[in-house]
Amino acid sequence: MRVRTAAPLARGERLRTRRKAAKKRVLISLLVLLVIAIGAGMYALWQPWTRIQSVEAAGPHADGVPAIAKAALTGAYYHLVPRDSIFFYPRDAVRAAVLDAYPDIEAVSLSRTTFKSISITSIERAAVFTWCGEDHAMPSETGCYDADNSGFLFEPYISAGATASTTASSTAGAPSLPVYAALAASSTDPLRATVANAPGIMGVIRFARAMGSLGARVKSIQIHGDEADLYTPGGTRITYVIGQESAAASLAATAFPNLDLNGGSLDYIDLRFSGKVYYKPKGSE
Repeated sequence: MRVRTAAPLARGERLRTRRKAAKKRVLISLLVLLVIAIGAGMYALWQPWTRIQSVEAAGPHADGVPAIAKAALTGAYYHLVPRDSIFFYPRDAVRAAVLDAYPDIEAVSLSRTTFKSISITSIERAAVFTWCGEDHAMPSETGCYDADNSGFLFEPYISAGATASTTASSTAGAPSLPVYAALAASSTDPLRATVANAPGIMGVIRFARAMGSLGARVKSIQIHGDEADLYTPGGTRITYVIGQESAAASLAATAFPNLDLNGGSLDYIDLRFSGKVYYKPKGSE
């Protein structure tokens, strides 16, 4: 009796070989298709119809924003993908470039309008107070600056009706209620610096305006630490603790009707202590 095994084994080996060859051909075909697809994609990315040709802008500095944005779109990622590709343009870099160029812009939004253009909309910062230096006795040599609610100094102050050529340090351009306070970090140029203790300053400004209803014509505000000094036309200093406006206002309502607030006969009025008002006539010890 004969047992035949060689032929089936040979057929099985040939079948496995054919299957491996078929898989190899499929993999090679897929790899070739992938390379072609990548090449076609890279070719398309560098074509004018997929690259940003124009930038539209709305909001403050609309004339200058497009040039800033286009400068941020130059070059390529790793020399492979153009930065001005409508699909891969660097939104964060464009936004950062615009904000750096124009500190008076608070926010920037970008959107694609066509395959060859984008739109940039800018929002202007709102001035909530005007900073004029760290010490009211030594105003800033570079003039006053508008500050937003975070204390960020974003623009030289220009009074209503003044032209852009008017210097911020001129007497005519001085704000009606300048704020003097230390900056959070030392800087030779106050522009883009931040005022320390900014959250409490708005409360101080509201308190100063409320003092007007009690007869005190506040002309300037000095912030030092957690205390505020309000100066009247005669040079009288009204001092209170920031954050304690209600208590200070109650003391002021009781004492101010009997005091010379604006004539200059008083050195200071102290509202820092609960239930008591201290004041000192000028020239007294």
